[in-house]
Amino acid sequence: MVPKNAQVADLLVALQKKANISDEVMPKIRAYEAHVNKFHKILPPDHSVMSLYDYTSIFVAPFPEDESSKKISVFHFDKEPSKAHGVPFQFALKEVCITIKISSALLLIYYRASLSVKQNSDSQTSPRSRGNS
Repeated sequence: MVPKNAQVADLLVALQKKANISDEVMPKIRAYEAHVNKFHKILPPDHSVMSLYDYTSIFVAPFPEDESSKKISVFHFDKEPSKAHGVPFQFALKEVCITIKISSALLLIYYRASLSVKQNSDSQTSPRSRGNS
């Protein structure tokens, strides 16, 4: 337990002592807020505990060190998104350069399409297809 006037950093220190979390893991630990079993936001260390809403859940988990700007929030639900349950989480998307593969595939499709157009136009202009009368 931490006092109401404490900050999230105080909460993390208390958790480290209570759960025997190593000093190597602690820099990766982040507290985040969830509402109705859906990820809401990561809580900064200077966030006041008193300003947290009464009906939110606070979760603490290790986050990867790379702070990607693109993240996906995930939550579990049963048949309908309004029936959320479980512990929500978030993970970062890694950017991968695939422009070469896409460009090669598009070039191959274009090449094949131009060949079929050329073959169709050649067959339409051949003497056999005109029909000699």
